Amino acid sequence: MNFDEVLSHIGGFGKFQKTLYVWICLPQILLAFHMLVSVFTGAVPPHLCRSTWPPASTPSSHLNFSLVSSPGWDPSLSCTAPLLLQGLQPNYSTDLPPTNSCHGGWDFSKENFQSTVVTEWELVCDNAMLNNIGSSIYMFGLLVGAVLFGTEWTGRKHRMLAGIITDYFFGFGYILLAGVAYLIRDWRKLQLAISAPGFLFIFYVWVLPQSARWLMANKRKTEAMELIRKAAKENGKPLNIDIELCQEHKDLENNVEKNKYTVIDLIRTPKMRRRTLILFYLWFVNVLVYYGLSLNVSDFGTNIYLTQFIFGLVEMPARTITLFTLNRSRRFSMFSFIAIGGVACLFITVIPNELSVLRTILAMVGKFGITASLSIVYVYSAEIFPTIIRQSGIGMSSMCARTGGIIAPIIYLSQSYSKEAPMAVFGLCALLGAGLTLLLPETANTPLPDTIRDVEQGFHRYAPLGQLFT
Repeated sequence: MNFDEVLSHIGGFGKFQKTLYVWICLPQILLAFHMLVSVFTGAVPPHLCRSTWPPASTPSSHLNFSLVSSPGWDPSLSCTAPLLLQGLQPNYSTDLPPTNSCHGGWDFSKENFQSTVVTEWELVCDNAMLNNIGSSIYMFGLLVGAVLFGTEWTGRKHRMLAGIITDYFFGFGYILLAGVAYLIRDWRKLQLAISAPGFLFIFYVWVLPQSARWLMANKRKTEAMELIRKAAKENGKPLNIDIELCQEHKDLENNVEKNKYTVIDLIRTPKMRRRTLILFYLWFVNVLVYYGLSLNVSDFGTNIYLTQFIFGLVEMPARTITLFTLNRSRRFSMFSFIAIGGVACLFITVIPNELSVLRTILAMVGKFGITASLSIVYVYSAEIFPTIIRQSGIGMSSMCARTGGIIAPIIYLSQSYSKEAPMAVFGLCALLGAGLTLLLPETANTPLPDTIRDVEQGFHRYAPLGQLFT
């Protein structure tokens, strides 16, 4: 009896698994807070040069910042001051060329933010790049520390559902962050508010169990069976001795070639290498586009809190629809949603800034597609990598995803050359990922491969496109 059959016998999604997933899901809310808080802590409010106009004695609350925040306004004009003509106050709405540099600093609008990292250290104009680099460093720290979860403890029938459930909690955190940030407009207080609850999860070290599937694949059967028996007892389906003997017999019969595997085994053989490299890219591009859209909601010209809230709401139907499409096909679902995300990003590049509502709608469509795709890649990867190197495969894929999250803020530096360059990059990268997805095997309703030999011998079936929805 293989591991999937053991799970089916003890309950593929019983009390043990449900309790485990409650523990796993709760931190996802805080994870969303930290992943996306830079939308607010690193926001760039409208600002005016202080060097020539207005006089230093003029309170910032009396300044008209609408002129430097309206659609079509060149942000670079906030970095210089128009030349005063005959003692008159400068008119920022004219085409008067800027002539004076800002040596006295900037005044920032406090309409939406009491303070941000940008206003505290004046990370605008020549120092604007530091804000993007700071976001990348912040993402690096978060993504290195992020805990990835698998679907090891769920049966084949419930595996996909279990993987998607955790995403709902991340989406809830996404929505909740908009409200928290709306109430707390100071960046330091906001950062403290979302960080303090994290200390409550230290006890997880003693709560979360290991992966029994991984223990069995690595010949640690005694430990694995102890966990399986514990799960069976909690699910009300006590395990008898015959299942353990059958599992031991299966291990001896299959004679797994090695007890220890390394990441090199991911690319050692032809089929495994092709699938691994494609999955690495899919993780990279999904996270790249996801955070490229999520971290720059202010670029779409609408209220930042409302846009953040709606972007969070979009997560829910995006996660939900995958519950229906994945049962038909993992591969075609992945292809469709990542393509939607890519096409939407490319459409944004041809919409003028004045049509901010249309740009926001397209961004939401792109967010919908890439969110669904990101949900799928977790499940899809776990089913493509064989058990014996699944942990290594998911771990290396996670590293590629981190790279995408780190690079996403940096890509926005290309706006100094072309405002539409970031969206063009995101769109083209996503479409390339859609094409590569068609080279992967179909894994819907199939057993998980246990060894690299399973992969090379065609353990997965390939479903022709014409049969995907029949």
